[in-house]
Amino acid sequence: MVKNHLKRLAIPKTWAIGRKKGVKFITRPNPGKQFLYSMSINFVLKGLLGLVRTTKETKYLLRNSVVLVNGKKVRNHRFPVGLFDVILIGELENAYRLVLNTKGKLTTIVIDKNEALVKLVKITGKTLLKKGKVQLNFNDGSNIIVDKDDYSVNDVLVLKRPKNEIQHKIKLENGAMIYLIGGKHIGQFATVEDIKKDELFFKMGDNKFKTLKDYAFAVGKDKQVIKLND
Repeated sequence: MVKNHLKRLAIPKTWAIGRKKGVKFITRPNPGKQFLYSMSINFVLKGLLGLVRTTKETKYLLRNSVVLVNGKKVRNHRFPVGLFDVILIGELENAYRLVLNTKGKLTTIVIDKNEALVKLVKITGKTLLKKGKVQLNFNDGSNIIVDKDDYSVNDVLVLKRPKNEIQHKIKLENGAMIYLIGGKHIGQFATVEDIKKDELFFKMGDNKFKTLKDYAFAVGKDKQVIKLND
């Protein structure tokens, strides 16, 4: 049986948590999203946003205020918040998006409320269903069913939550702007120069580099389609 807590020594490297004296455990997020790129709403509210001090205060906030993640109300303090998810809290003017910084740590940035329902997801697999329908499986563990298969693995979809309406797609191809979610240049933007099997060659300024295709997240053509950095 999965435990409800997690030792600080066992946390993923993407979590920006120090060795806090006297505290041995941290809230484990519920299953459902990639563990490496997600954390509990409890830690986001406490450790990243600083809106509460204790888990008790988190539970109180979730009971007595409207806390939305990607447009859906959250009540469980272990609810997993993942990469590019958006948190909207009560009457606060701003919304917050979870991103990676250049040190490879999950952090939050302030975004306009107009982007609060917009989410980027990367297609990691496809499943053929009955009557010719196709299920698109995404990097965050979610999926949607489409009638027409106009999509490829590694395409990125711009979705409007919570109904998962597809706004448009961004292909991982030469000239595409990418956001790196792994490797030495994690959290930075680059332009695709070439793709060969599982390797991707990209350009940053006047320099060229190579990484795994899995680390590349297409975010636009000439510029990012949504705000992903400060």
